[in-house]
Amino acid sequence: KELLDRDYLNKEIIVGIRPEGISLSDGTTNDEETYEAIVTVPEMLGSETILYINLQGHDLIAKLYTNAVFNINDKVSMKINMNNLHFFDKETELRIF
Repeated sequence: KELLDRDYLNKEIIVGIRPEGISLSDGTTNDEETYEAIVTVPEMLGSETILYINLQGHDLIAKLYTNAVFNINDKVSMKINMNNLHFFDKETELRIF
């Protein structure tokens, strides 16, 4: 609705999310959506893990607080908290909201 109110109907935008806005799915959904992704690079850093993932052809980074072990090409179920999405004007690259 906010995009419509700001006259972005039929305009290209860029959608971004910080790594902390992506997490492993635990099988429940509330206002988060679950997606299957492929691990491209896992970085286990002790108390946290940085996962470079490919989600439907888009490369994303997830910052997870887990000791789980991941390997390249692992399939993982990820949640994206839609409240953490950021929208940018494709032409100006300025944040819409």
